[in-house]
Amino acid sequence: MATKKPLTLKQQRFVDALPLANSLTDAAIKAGYGSGVNENAAHVMAYDNLRKPTVLAAIAEQRDAAKFAAALSVVERKERLSRLAQPDPEHPDPVAAIKELNRMESIGIVKSVNVNVNLDLQAELTQTFSVDELKALLGKMGA
Repeated sequence: MATKKPLTLKQQRFVDALPLANSLTDAAIKAGYGSGVNENAAHVMAYDNLRKPTVLAAIAEQRDAAKFAAALSVVERKERLSRLAQPDPEHPDPVAAIKELNRMESIGIVKSVNVNVNLDLQAELTQTFSVDELKALLGKMGA
């Protein structure tokens, strides 16, 4: 049985940088490939990394873990809401308890925050698209 080859430090940094990077090239630069002066080298390394089975597996594992963590928080929230919604002498108003929980978690409250849309888009891309789909997109970009 073949053993799984571990990621190099730079490959692991690349995988870790993907969810918050502005682009695949940016993730490669943050991982230490190329430099701010040599973005082409970083772009090439990003493309090369996406062709390596160990890197692809790590990206898929990271994406699956992120989905599980998000699903778990929804489950936890529903459990807490369900407990608070039950009539209880210590909490006679379940609706108020639910409103307070929502306020504490900022649900339904729009905040004025400067959000880098590219960060949100990159995180969504790495969680929405499979590795093969990302590779196909890179191919279409001429990488």
